[in-house]
Amino acid sequence: ANQDYALNQEFVERCRESYGAEVANLDFSDPESPATINAWVKEMTHDKIEEIVGDLYPELALILINAVYFN
Repeated sequence: ANQDYALNQEFVERCRESYGAEVANLDFSDPESPATINAWVKEMTHDKIEEIVGDLYPELALILINAVYFN
């Protein structure tokens, strides 16, 4: 979620507990934000997916990414 948005903590905890989801706030206006997201995806997919997002727009509120790969 963009750093300007506070997520409901009950929602965040349910996502973590039920789905093993990682929920975080990030400054979407920071030019390094796509690199942060892409590094996470690369790590979660054991280097199978290197890039999933390009430019981010500061007016975005939330990005939902599912990093799935097949062995």
